[in-house]
Amino acid sequence: MSLRNLYILIFSLFVYLTNAQGFTIIEKTYQPDCSFNSVKITVTGNTPPYTYIWGNGMTGDSISNLKGGVYAVHITDSLGKDTTLSFIIPAPACQVVIENHFTPNGDGYNDTWSISYIERYPNFLLQVFDRWGQIVHTQRHEYFPWDGTQLGLKLPDATYYYIFVYDQGHSSQFEKGSVTIIR
Repeated sequence: MSLRNLYILIFSLFVYLTNAQGFTIIEKTYQPDCSFNSVKITVTGNTPPYTYIWGNGMTGDSISNLKGGVYAVHITDSLGKDTTLSFIIPAPACQVVIENHFTPNGDGYNDTWSISYIERYPNFLLQVFDRWGQIVHTQRHEYFPWDGTQLGLKLPDATYYYIFVYDQGHSSQFEKGSVTIIR
């Protein structure tokens, strides 16, 4: 199961919190894309309407554009009865998106190899191999788009093979595949 699918499986579940000052609260966390989370609160019990004040100053029964962290919402019914709900949202876990070809021909379009969401993995390791298994490119910790060169020399048009390790300390989570250089 991929990281993204595991994340969606875990954080698409409902969390029921009952008997909080007479409120029944249902919290649902969404991850609409790899960048942000959203949270929606549904309240029943006591006397509606309810007011919601989030720890970041937002109001309403839902908030979005959330990164990982601790969040709290203060809920009050129309008679002044209130409760506060706190929860932890982990940072969105997204797989890197690795292009399968690039064209380093100097035309300003697709001249480097693109890897999306790599900035989320500061302890990554990327290695690129030729068809004989020789390493032709390596990157660690800091991503810079690869231009298809080795030691300043242009590599020939060919298919190369890569392994991307999300965290060098935990090499069990990785991506592997091929990338083709077309000049």
